[in-house]
Amino acid sequence: MRKLLFWLFVVVPAIVVLAWVGGWFAASSQSDKYINAWIEREKVNGRHWSCKDRIVQGFPLEFRISCTNPSMTTQARGGQQTLQLQKLDVVYSPLTPRSAKVLVTGPARFEDSAASMSLAGTWERLDIELNYSWPSQPHASVNASNLSIRTASPASEEPLLNAQALTLALHMKANQSAPRSLAINLTGEGIAARALNDATGNPQPIKLIATLDVAQIEKLLRGELRARLDAWRESGGTLTISELKANKGNLALEAEGRLALDLQRRPAGNLNLRAAGLTTLMQRLGLPGGNATRGGLLGSLVRRPAAQPESSDQPGRFIPLPLILRDGAVWLGPIKSPIALRPLL
Repeated sequence: MRKLLFWLFVVVPAIVVLAWVGGWFAASSQSDKYINAWIEREKVNGRHWSCKDRIVQGFPLEFRISCTNPSMTTQARGGQQTLQLQKLDVVYSPLTPRSAKVLVTGPARFEDSAASMSLAGTWERLDIELNYSWPSQPHASVNASNLSIRTASPASEEPLLNAQALTLALHMKANQSAPRSLAINLTGEGIAARALNDATGNPQPIKLIATLDVAQIEKLLRGELRARLDAWRESGGTLTISELKANKGNLALEAEGRLALDLQRRPAGNLNLRAAGLTTLMQRLGLPGGNATRGGLLGSLVRRPAAQPESSDQPGRFIPLPLILRDGAVWLGPIKSPIALRPLL
């Protein structure tokens, strides 16, 4: 009996512990092999990663592969794009080897020589969750909180975009009945875009809530950027806007609709807009009926009979506007605006 108890409570646990320790260190020694294989696969897609300073830790319950100062370079539009991060940590457990979490530590910097533009980003938390567990379909999620983005160009001292206090959630999932799609949820309290400030004559920051869905997202993940856009368009890729709310001073917009790309890679589709504070914007765009009365231009857009003047600049007063993007032009109902849409590439 004593011998049996000795085996049950001493020898067997010791064997299990030794096997676990040996297995952990054997697996950790293979980490370089797996990372190098992933880097080679990324090269096929045109993304060249550098992760020289690697450390494997987390014993005994998890693996944590840390990479300090990782970088990525790619080529597009006749120039080079470079991404520099401060640190990446890949964390997974031997008990769930097909699930992992990637922790991204900022700040981050992105430079595009073709566009002569740079982007700097900071955040409080940014993590990526990957799950390939059978029988569920592969999916990935990205979550970022207190995200700040600032873009700059050598041609101007003022940033092109300065966004503060952003919260971002991305979720990509595949199912057996449809290709992969990407769900996007974005909120922001302090977004300043120079182009919008100039167009609206309103320097106040934007408050934004957006819920979007990108169909055929997998076509946008591989190859040269121009080829990705063409493949996405040819496969029927669409951007569905389920909810879009933006406030900029007295100007407020709400929208739902669906967009795609035409043969020249220009945005195309229909949007159902509701706008308040529109009078000043219409006057700046040179649209007729800038007084925005129901009996004027907006009356024709919403197909309502003429009535007493009712300004769209009244606080909280939303006026519906059908927006059509077609052949590189923007139509407000039957009225063609002077806005010209350019190809994305």
